[in-house]
Order: sequence, then structure tokens, then C-alpha cells
Amino acid sequence: MKIHDYLSDSVNRLTESGIRKVLQNAPPNSINLALGEIPRPLSPLIKNYLNEIIQNEIHNYTQNQGIEELRNLISDCYYDNFSPDEICITVGAEEAIFTVLNSFLNQGDLLLIPDPIFPAYKTIAEFTGAKVVTFALDCTKNFAVNRKQLESVIGKMKIKALLLCNPSNPTSHSLSTEDQEYIVKICREKKILLIVDEIYLSLSFFPIRSFSELGKDIVIISGLSKSFSLTGWRIGWFAAPSEVINKLTRLHQFTVTCAPYISQRLAIKLLQSKKLVDDYFLKNNLNRNQKHSIEFLSGELKYQIPTPDAAPYLFVEIPYDDLNFVQRCKSNGVLVVPGSVFGEMGKNHIRINYGVDFKLLEQGLKRIGEVINSY
Repeated sequence: MKIHDYLSDSVNRLTESGIRKVLQNAPPNSINLALGEIPRPLSPLIKNYLNEIIQNEIHNYTQNQGIEELRNLISDCYYDNFSPDEICITVGAEEAIFTVLNSFLNQGDLLLIPDPIFPAYKTIAEFTGAKVVTFALDCTKNFAVNRKQLESVIGKMKIKALLLCNPSNPTSHSLSTEDQEYIVKICREKKILLIVDEIYLSLSFFPIRSFSELGKDIVIISGLSKSFSLTGWRIGWFAAPSEVINKLTRLHQFTVTCAPYISQRLAIKLLQSKKLVDDYFLKNNLNRNQKHSIEFLSGELKYQIPTPDAAPYLFVEIPYDDLNFVQRCKSNGVLVVPGSVFGEMGKNHIRINYGVDFKLLEQGLKRIGEVINSY
């Protein structure tokens, strides 16, 4: 036998990330509008603080659940809808997704997700042996919940859990207050566990209610990677009711032990002092980038692109095959993600991350425009 013959069925089920695949064999100096990052340099104040930690502190394991001071600060963000003891700090939101899904899903269980949606949810769920079922969002109404379709799926199948991303990756649209309440109501009626990834919540351009305000029977996933531009520092969390948090934390413990000490200490400092991060400046930049991107692409495509509720993505409908279009963009030195990566409803769309440096964005959009004009 060869070594690959020993691989588990779970590992063999894993598929390559369609988002990361875009980066493969990209021409040198390509402009990356594909990855979900908002580059922002660390301020001198943060660098000085990190240097103090490195020089003066012992970098031990923390509690498996995370430093209590950090959990207190995150609890404050949820207006105490989750206590500090109901929060577990993870190695980014992705580890939180892995821990939560592996804690609740058994072989053969059905997980319901919207289409389009971030592809990692499906991959991780299938790793557990669960089966993934989708319901289509209404692309004619800014990808709002299609209640008729959702009720049809739930009525035909025994769904164990529903996983949402709000605001959405890839669309950056958020659920209305009415849709939030509707989803919570139907999940309770049908005894379906509701899991909501809110990693983009703080990047919304107007107040959006957290699902945590609708009851403590909902599992919330979030983190600081997007809102504080800390993708490499890997700080996320899940919040779950007290009766299950210990069991979820146990799996987290045996997976990673704890989130990195220095990253947790940085998160504490950032959440304590808004002086270290200019959120107003960030939102202004994102607003400017979004407006410019919509105006430019609407002009190139000859139709108006809807304005999403949150940063940093535009999910743009194109009159071309999205896979072919993305390949042409790559050949022209700009990287975007094909919409079909996010599901059937994503076909003939591309996802563009406009949360990059404005000059790079201008160059990247110009290259996308050249591809549009080449058809």
C-alpha cells in the first residue's frame, strides 16, 4: 500500500478552496482583489505595546476558553446577552466554525445553508460526515431570504441545523430585522439549531442587530480578523449557551489548546482603547472605495450595481461565464473570485474585495474593465 491509501475518508472528502485556487499560478505583480483581507498597518502605539509584551511578559498557555479579561470585553460587545463564561476564544473564526460544526453534527445529519455562501461551511460540514442542503437566496432582491423556498426545504427534510453568515460573504448584504425574526421563529418551531457567523457585522455601514439579541439558544461565531485587520493574528470566538459551552470548549482544547497568548493580549488592548484604531478613517476609506467601485463597474457593465450594506465585497453580476471571466482577469494581472465558488446562485457573478489600498483598487478595476471590453 502507498501512504495515500491510509488517508481517512474525512480527509479525502476535503476539497480545495476555490478562493485560494484563484491565487495559483497568478502572474507576478497581480493585484489581489480576491482574498477577504483589509490591509492596514499596525500603528506605532500597537507596535510599542506588543514590544512591551514580548519583553516583559511570560507567554504561557492561557485558559482553554481564553483570557477572562478578553471574554469580558467580548461579552460587553453583546450587551451581556452572552456572559464571559459562554464565550470561547478561538484561532480565528475558521477554527470556531470547525469546532461548532464538529460539536453539533453527526454522520448523516442535515445542515442547511443559503446559496450563495462562503464555501468553507460546506467543506467543514461534510468533513464531519454530515450532508449539506441549500436554499436559494433571492438574487432579484439583493439576495434576501426566499421564504417560500426555505419553508419548502424545511418541510421536506429533517434539518438539524441552519448556518447563516450575516452580513453575507460573498454578497455583503444583511438580513432585514423581519427576516431575522422570521428565521429565529421557524427554527424554534421546527427544532432546528441556528448558527450565525457575524464576522462582518462591525463592518456594516449602518447598525445591524446581532442575532444574539434574539435569544440565547443561538450559537454566534465572530472575530477580529476583518474589523481590526488582524487576519494573521487569528483571533475569533464562538458564543454558545451555558449548557453546551464546556463541551464545545473541550473540542477546541484538543484541537489547538488555546488561542495564541500574544494575540489575545493584543485583542484586549484593541477592544479597550479605540484610540489605537481609527475606525472612522477605516469606514471612510471603505465607503470611498465602495462608491468608486460601484460607479466604475456600473459604467463598464452598463447597468447599476446594487450597494451592499457592509464591507468589503461587491458581488457583481456579469453577462459572461464567471470561471472564464476570472481566468481572463488573472491573465490580465487582477485576481477576483468566481461566483460559482459560493454556490449555484453565484454563477455569472464575481466577488471583488474593494477593501484594499485605493491606488491598487483603481488599477485592479481598470484591468477588470479591460477584460469586460475584450468580450
